[in-house]
Amino acid sequence: MASPMFFLLLLQSFLVSTSASSTTSLVNQTETLLKWKASLDDQSQSFLSSWVGNNPCNWVGIACDGVGSVTNISLSNFGLKGTLDNLNFLAFPNLIRFDVGNNSLHGAIPSDIVNLSKLTFLNLSSNDNFSGNIPKDIGRLSLLTALDLAWNQLNGSLPVSVGNLSNLSYLGISGNNLSGSLPQEVGMMRSLLVVHLALNSFTGPIPASIGNLSNCRDLYLFGNELSGSIPTDIGRMSSLKQLHLLVNRLNGSIPQEVGMIRYLILLDFSNNALTGMIPKAIENFSHLRHLYLYGNELSGSIPREIGMIQSLLDLQLLGNNLKGVIPTSIGNLTSLATLLLWDNELIGSIPSEIGFLNSLTNLALHDNSFSGPIPASLGNLTSLNNLRLSKNMLSGPIPTSLGNLASLNNLSLSENMLSGPIPASLGNLSSLSILSLYEDMLSGPIPASIGKLTRLTILQLRGNSLSGPIPV
Repeated sequence: MASPMFFLLLLQSFLVSTSASSTTSLVNQTETLLKWKASLDDQSQSFLSSWVGNNPCNWVGIACDGVGSVTNISLSNFGLKGTLDNLNFLAFPNLIRFDVGNNSLHGAIPSDIVNLSKLTFLNLSSNDNFSGNIPKDIGRLSLLTALDLAWNQLNGSLPVSVGNLSNLSYLGISGNNLSGSLPQEVGMMRSLLVVHLALNSFTGPIPASIGNLSNCRDLYLFGNELSGSIPTDIGRMSSLKQLHLLVNRLNGSIPQEVGMIRYLILLDFSNNALTGMIPKAIENFSHLRHLYLYGNELSGSIPREIGMIQSLLDLQLLGNNLKGVIPTSIGNLTSLATLLLWDNELIGSIPSEIGFLNSLTNLALHDNSFSGPIPASLGNLTSLNNLRLSKNMLSGPIPTSLGNLASLNNLSLSENMLSGPIPASLGNLSSLSILSLYEDMLSGPIPASIGKLTRLTILQLRGNSLSGPIPV
């Protein structure tokens, strides 16, 4: 049996060896950081003026563990200019956090960054000039919880190895030049809470595997060239609060399954090529505040179920092929601030129930085929800034109640069949800058009260049967 003295000598030898190794490692890390500092421009070096001596643990932006090994390099917003070429990542085996966001760094992302096996946080965002490909083995950083490469000039594809990032909760790659299809492996990152892949050049379909991201709260895919239909699997993303698919080339109908995402706050499918009807399943959106479906080819009528989304603040359905009437249930949306239905094929009368929407600031129903009178109840919308009803077939007089809209900046009723006099009450619209009443059937004198509108910059009255002088 070995003597106690033997174990004591063995322990001393181990401690000496460990100490020597730590010292060697610290020297190596110090030299590496100083070499990188020297490669940056002069102003950057002045920002790192504390980087002197042989103990980086005391330098700005650097933190170490108990044995003096660098674990944290946090230099965001430091005005750094240069590359990462002279930063040998192999010198930092215990690095947990590397953050150089919001600087002016350029060049490629070094491939050896994937050797940082303990890294949990990597931020290279908002440098504008990182270029080249995302390292294809980025998936080796299996402990990452946050990866932010947004707002650079990266190109190439999204590596399939990202599927190995099973601990990742934040993925930010928006605002680059990435292309190719979104890999099915995206659906393997089941810890994702926030996905930013917007403003790139991704093509092809949205992978059905995205439905596996049941914890994801925010999905940003807008501003790409994605095509095909919206996968029905998106309904399995039960935790989503924000869903941004706008400005792509998506086609087909909006799947009924989208109604399964009950906690959505914002849904934006605008500026695609979607067809078919607005699904009645929208009635399930009990938390929805913003619904943007404009700039598509949607047809059919506006479903009456839309009146069940009483949390709605913003409803924009403009620029589609919607037909039929506005459902009277829209009067239930008492929190609504914006209602934009212009450039459709809507018919019938404007429902008086819109006058219940006391929170409205923007009402635009122009370029449709509405008929009948303008409801006097619109005079109840005292928060309204913008009222545009032009290019319809509205008839009858202009309601005197519109004079109650003291916050109105723009009143456009042109190209209808409105008749009778211009009501003197419009002179009460002290905030008005645009009054557009041209190409109607108005008659009688221009009321003198119009001369009180001191903020008026555009007055359009042509194509009527008005008489008398223009008031000043």
